[in-house]
Amino acid sequence: MSPRIGRPPKDNPRNINLNIRITKEESERIQNCADRLNRTRTDTIMMGIDMVENKIKGELFMKVIVSQQVKIIGDNYPHNWSIEYESNIIPHIGDSIEDPIWKNPYDYKVIEVIIDYYANECFVQVEAYDGNIPEERKEDFAHMAELHGWKASWKMHK
Repeated sequence: MSPRIGRPPKDNPRNINLNIRITKEESERIQNCADRLNRTRTDTIMMGIDMVENKIKGELFMKVIVSQQVKIIGDNYPHNWSIEYESNIIPHIGDSIEDPIWKNPYDYKVIEVIIDYYANECFVQVEAYDGNIPEERKEDFAHMAELHGWKASWKMHK
């Protein structure tokens, strides 16, 4: 008997054909998603099914990264503080985000949302902090931010 050639057999081979009727536009959407994800159409469709199953189970969570620009007096370099959390709620432009880091939790609105479905991350920018942080107190503000789960960019670059 001659030795087998080719790829080794898979544990769970895709050996079932499924024929579905879709429009040309739907086919183009699937292909576009597959191209952008650098995956096959089957893998892309299965990713979508996984997302639907997780949503049905209530397990569809995304890493949300909220960032806010902060002005430090005498420093022209742009600074920010940010916080990361897992949520199944994605903020929208115009929403207010409540967080104890701010005196009045409804002062800051979402001004930008960028969703990266491939990385399962959502980047959220809120309005700039309306106070100016004195240079000599920036470490105090960074510590206060850390107490609330935020990270100050000027502490990360040290």
